[in-house]
Amino acid sequence: MDAAEATEGFDERFGELFDLAMRPAMRMLRDRQEAENIAAEVLARALVRWNSLRSSPTLPGWVVTVSTNLTIQHLRKVGRRQFLRLPVVAPDQPSIDDRLDLSEALLGLSKRQREAIALRYFLDLEEADVAGALGISVSSVKTHLQRGLVALRRSLTESPEATVAVE
Repeated sequence: MDAAEATEGFDERFGELFDLAMRPAMRMLRDRQEAENIAAEVLARALVRWNSLRSSPTLPGWVVTVSTNLTIQHLRKVGRRQFLRLPVVAPDQPSIDDRLDLSEALLGLSKRQREAIALRYFLDLEEADVAGALGISVSSVKTHLQRGLVALRRSLTESPEATVAVE
């Protein structure tokens, strides 16, 4: 098999996969140039494994997972913890206190529920992509999302200070 056959279909999917790799990197880094560097590294790794990845139904999940892991490694290496900082709040968004209440409520969830909610609602991934990233079925993702949202609603409505609406 020559190089052209080994990379067949990669160019057609490049844009879609690059955008997918950019999401978690941008969310955590909030630096477009660094996020693009991470996304480029993810796609370089995908190209090396393209023969086995190209027809895999878990390709989007693989891209998100590798991007997330590389971003966390990058943050550890440079000693920044920007992924723990809350983004600047626009006037139509909940207050910092509401966001802190939500963050605290998220910590009360199981790890799997937190992961599912973060990937689905914070990174805006489809349920199938969340399933691929977590290595579980779509029905398991739906279960974790449903149970996690119920627990968040309960936690946030029990706290008299909390006014964040969870949908």
